[in-house]
Amino acid sequence: MSKMKRKKQLLLMSLTALLVIGFGYGIYSVVPQLLAGDTQITDLTLKSQVNDQTIQLMVSDQNQTDTKVVVPLTDKLSYTPTKQANAGVTYDQVNHQIVIDWLTNHPKMVNLTVKAAQAGTYVFKAQTTRNDAPVNTNPIAATIKPVENTPTSSVLSDNQTSLSEKVAVPGLQEPDTTSSQSLNTKQATQQQKSSNRDLPAHADTDIVTPADLGNQDWLLDYLEKIYSIYVRNGQATFGDLKKVNSISYTEVYNPMASSGEIPEGIQYFTNLQNFSVDGNRLIITSGFQNLLKNKSTLTNVILKNTNEMTGSDIKIFFECKKLVELDLSKDHLKGRLPIELGNLKELKKLNLGDNEFEGDISDFFQALSLNMEKIDIRGNHKLFGMIPPSRDYSSTDIYVNDTQVVTLNPQTFSFFIVGGFTKWGDKDGKTLTKYINPKYKGGAGEISFTNKLVSGDDYFQPFENLGAGNMGEFDLGIGSSLPDSGDKTPLLPDHTFQITDSTGKMIYDGPADPSFKIYPGWKNKQYDIHMDHTQENFKKSSVAAIRVNLDSRLPVTESTLDAEDTHVGYNSKINYVKNKPFKMISKLKNNDKLGVDIQIGGINETIKAAYRDKVVIDPASFEIKKPDTTTWEAISTSNIQEISGGYQVNVNDFKLSAGQKADLRYSVMAKETFNDTAVLNQQVLLNNGDIISDLSNDMTIKNGELIFKSVPATMSFADSKIANLTTEIKRKLPDWKMQIEDSRVNKTDWHITANLISELQNSNGDSLGDSVVFKKTGQPNQVINTTSAVDVYDGKAGTTDYQDVQWGADAGPTLSVAPGLAKLGSYTGTMQWTLVDAPA
Repeated sequence: MSKMKRKKQLLLMSLTALLVIGFGYGIYSVVPQLLAGDTQITDLTLKSQVNDQTIQLMVSDQNQTDTKVVVPLTDKLSYTPTKQANAGVTYDQVNHQIVIDWLTNHPKMVNLTVKAAQAGTYVFKAQTTRNDAPVNTNPIAATIKPVENTPTSSVLSDNQTSLSEKVAVPGLQEPDTTSSQSLNTKQATQQQKSSNRDLPAHADTDIVTPADLGNQDWLLDYLEKIYSIYVRNGQATFGDLKKVNSISYTEVYNPMASSGEIPEGIQYFTNLQNFSVDGNRLIITSGFQNLLKNKSTLTNVILKNTNEMTGSDIKIFFECKKLVELDLSKDHLKGRLPIELGNLKELKKLNLGDNEFEGDISDFFQALSLNMEKIDIRGNHKLFGMIPPSRDYSSTDIYVNDTQVVTLNPQTFSFFIVGGFTKWGDKDGKTLTKYINPKYKGGAGEISFTNKLVSGDDYFQPFENLGAGNMGEFDLGIGSSLPDSGDKTPLLPDHTFQITDSTGKMIYDGPADPSFKIYPGWKNKQYDIHMDHTQENFKKSSVAAIRVNLDSRLPVTESTLDAEDTHVGYNSKINYVKNKPFKMISKLKNNDKLGVDIQIGGINETIKAAYRDKVVIDPASFEIKKPDTTTWEAISTSNIQEISGGYQVNVNDFKLSAGQKADLRYSVMAKETFNDTAVLNQQVLLNNGDIISDLSNDMTIKNGELIFKSVPATMSFADSKIANLTTEIKRKLPDWKMQIEDSRVNKTDWHITANLISELQNSNGDSLGDSVVFKKTGQPNQVINTTSAVDVYDGKAGTTDYQDVQWGADAGPTLSVAPGLAKLGSYTGTMQWTLVDAPA
C-alpha cells in the first residue's frame, strides 16, 4: 500500500512540474527579448509627446505579419494602463516592459502613457521579432523638465546607467517606481484643453514654421499633399494658410499607422470650413478649442473615434451657427443629448452615435430643426423616449439602432427610421416580446394563457426584476430577461407601461413594478400592455406592446365535510342522537398541479331549508387550523356573517399554497330525530366569489343509547403443557378489549358482568370445570362459571361517548387449571357479557 501511495505522489509531482515548465516556455517563446545589435526598421514607428511628467508614446505598425511588440522601460518610468481599442496591452513586471498584442483586423496603433519619477532625458524604442530575429524602431528621446521649485539634476553619477545604455542590455531590470509628482494623463490633457490661449498675430507675409503648427507631421504632410504648401521648407506664409478651407486627417495618413494632435496653430486657418478626423490616433489638446475660433466659417466638422472628448467639449459647437454637418460619433460622450444643438438652424446632418448618452430623447428631437436630413443617435444604449409624433420627419433619415426609443404607433410610422422600438417589420429594430420570460420570446406580440390560470386565485404578473429566476407559470416577466440579440442592454427602468383590460379600462400606468399582480377572474380576459404610451393595435405583430389573452379555470382542490368523531359519522353521513352537540370539520387542500396559490374568500355553512328549525349551528364555535399548524384558532364573531339558512365565515383572503391544507371546525346539534339527505351543506368561495367546493352531509338522528359498540368474537388463551401442579394460563392478547358506546345525553355509571354459557370442553367432552377465573389486583380470584355472574368492569359516566374496556396482562379473565384436570386437546366454551345501566 505504501508503494502505491508513493507512486501516486510521484506521478502528481511529475505532472505539476511539466505544467510549470510548459507555462514558462509559453511565456518566453512569444515575448520578444531586447538584445543588443537589433536591426532597425521603418514600418514600425515610435513617437513621443511630453506633458509635464507624463510621456505619451504613439506606436504604429504597418507590417501585417506582426502580432506582438514590446517597449522596454527604465526603473524611473511607470506604465499607466489606458483603454485600447486596437490591442491588448499589458505590463511585464519581470522584464520591465510594455507588451502590445495586436488585435486581428484592427489598426495597429496604440497610445501608451508612462510617467517619469524624476526629471531627465529618456530614450525609447519599440521592438518585435521577424524571421526569428529581433528588430526595432529608431530610438527616440523625451525630456522631462524639473518640476518648478523642485531641485533636480540631469547629471548621472558614476554608478548610474543612462536609459539608452539600459535598453541595450537584456535582462537588466530594476523595481518599478512611481513618483508622487507625476500627473495623470487625462488631467494633463484637460489642463491643456482648458488653456485655450491666443497665439501671436502674424501678417499674411510672415513665414510659417513647423513650430507654429505644433510640429504635427500629419498636418504638414496634408498641406504639402493637398495644397502644395511647404511649411518645412520655409516657403509658406500665414496668408497661404488662409487659402485652406478643408483639412482631413484621413486624407494624409492611413489612420492605422499614424498619430498626432490638433495643434493650437489650427486657429491660423481662418477660412477653414471643413475639418474631418476619423480615427482613434488623434490627441485632443488645446488645439481643439482653437479650432472653434473659426466658428464663423466652419460648416462641416467630423471628429470621430477620439478618446479625449468630454460632454463639455460639445458646448463649443453651440456657437458655430453655420454648421451643416456635425459628426461626434464614437467619442465616449456622456450625459443628456444637448438640446442646444437645436439653435444651429443650418444643421442638416448630425451624428452622435455610439457614445454613452442617456435619458429621454423627446425634448432633444423637439428642439432640432425640421430641416434635418439625418439624425443618428444609434448605439447609445440608455436612450429612451418617444420621437415627437407631431413632427414631420418625412425628409429625415433617423437612426436609433441599439437604443430604446419608441414612436407613437410603430405599425403606421411611414418615415425612414432604423432601430429601436420604432417601426414594425424593421429587421434592425427591437420588439417588447424579446424582453420577457424566455419561454414567450419570439412571439408575435400576443401571449395566450389558455386553460391554465386559476379563477380568482392565480394572478398574472406582468413585470419582473432583471435576471429574476424561478418565475411563476403566468409571469410575463417584462424586464426579467435580456434580448435574444443586439446590445444585450436590459429594459431601462425609465420606461412606463400602460395596461388596459378587455373593456378598455386603464388598470395600470407607471414604471414596471415587479410586485404588481392582476387577478383575472373566471371569465376570459384580455389585457393590452403598451410601453411609453404607444398606440399599437393587434391586427398585425406589435413592436412596443403585448396582448395577453387569459382563459382561467377553477383550481383543483380536495375537500371533505364530515364529523370530527368518526363514531358520529363518516363518508358524508351523520348517525347520531338528538340534543347532543357534535363537531363538524371542513377540510380543504390545494391539489392544483400548476402550483398556484388559492385565495380563499369565505366559507358558507348552511342547513337544508326543511330542517332549519330542527338543526342549529353555533356561530361562536367556528375555529380554523391554518396550513402547517396543529392548533385550532378561534374565528372572531366579527368575521361570522349570518346568511339564509346558516353562516358565512370570512377568512380574510386566506391563501393556500400548492399542497397546503386548512381545516374549519364548528359545532352542530339536532333537536329532533329524523333521517334525510343533504341536511348540512358547505360552499368554499374564492376571493372573487367563485365557488370551488360544494358539499353536503346526510343525517340520521336518534335517541341516545348505552350499548356494546364492539366486542371481539373470540378470547384465546396461551397453549400450555399438562402439569402436576395448578397451572395459570394467560390470554394470548394481553390488550384484548371491547368498546362501549354511551350516547345518552344524561350519562350515569354502568358496569359489565360475565358468566359462562358453556364450560370449556375438548372434542372428547372432557371439561376443565371451574378453571375460568377473573383476577383483580389485591382481591382473591373469582370463578366465572355457568351458575353465577361476576362483575368484571365498573364504568363511570364521562364526557366522551366511547370507552374501551380492557385489563392488564396480569388481570381480567384467566385460566387456573388444577392438576389432573386437563387432558390432551383443545378446549372451547362460550362466555356471556352483560352491560348493566347502573353502578355495580
